[in-house]
Amino acid sequence: MAWYDIGKTLSYNCLFNFVIGNRGCGKTYGAKKRAIKQFLDKGYQFVYLRRFADELAETAESYFNDIILNNEFPDIKIEYKNGQYFVNDRLAGYAMALTKAKDYKSISYPLVMLIIFDEFLIEDTGYTRYLKNEVKQFLNFYMSIDRYRGCIVFFLANSVSLINPYTLYWGLTMPKGCTITRKGDVLLQLVQDEEFIQERKNTRFGKLIAGTDFEEYAIENKFID
Repeated sequence: MAWYDIGKTLSYNCLFNFVIGNRGCGKTYGAKKRAIKQFLDKGYQFVYLRRFADELAETAESYFNDIILNNEFPDIKIEYKNGQYFVNDRLAGYAMALTKAKDYKSISYPLVMLIIFDEFLIEDTGYTRYLKNEVKQFLNFYMSIDRYRGCIVFFLANSVSLINPYTLYWGLTMPKGCTITRKGDVLLQLVQDEEFIQERKNTRFGKLIAGTDFEEYAIENKFID
């Protein structure tokens, strides 16, 4: 069961959608279903985006494994080959890294209407950092893909921090008591579902981490920072 309703986000008709929430609440799953459904219904392609090439190398091939395992699209074949996704042997999407944005500038992507930037928030303070002038780097990447067609972007992340390069760039804040706010064509959403929280707390792992700061982050959607 997915607790995140992508339809609610899309109902605001925003170009950039920052969706932050509990781990495992279905943010990425919902976006992946949207990507495949759009391709099957309209022939629109998508981009699965990560910040670094090594992140992409670790996740790209298995990205749709859960969709396939759950048989979300019966009799539909989804495959990954050399940085591209194929649905029933037709090119449906691309796996890309933000650090490789320069490589995409001279290539046309006229059918791409959805970008999924997964894990756009950095969760640890190790060697991974945001890129220099990252938001502007993303906007340059977006222009290379979109060409002013109106390609929708989903920025997806767990509850790390509301203070990050993207919210600072657009001056996004979440009013107290709200879970969705928008500023022009930019939307910020916190995914907090009480049914999800209680069900996860009642699992063996949920009970194991009960009362810890990890429970607050992973289950209760409280920000690390």
